[in-house]
Amino acid sequence: METVSMQIHVGNRELNIKVPVTEKENIIKAEKLINDKISALKRLYSVNDNQDILAMCAFSVAGELIGLQNAGAKNENVRLEKLESLDSLLNGYLSQPQLFNS
Repeated sequence: METVSMQIHVGNRELNIKVPVTEKENIIKAEKLINDKISALKRLYSVNDNQDILAMCAFSVAGELIGLQNAGAKNENVRLEKLESLDSLLNGYLSQPQLFNS
């Protein structure tokens, strides 16, 4: 797997990392997302301690991820219920004897 070296900035830190080439764009987007969240949290809570801000950012992103996972699971359950309902309707329709007595 081909990797690429990148220099990213998170908060007041500069990190040199190697990532798979296929992940480079995601890392750039993540860097922007994290830095935007850090800026928003600093403005919202007037917190200047970098460790506190990074912890708050981690909890915020983790909360959003959990929310998305829960929404995905809920959507999956709704789709499954609809499929089961459709299956039941089809089975009921196909089990009617008059359908095959032509």
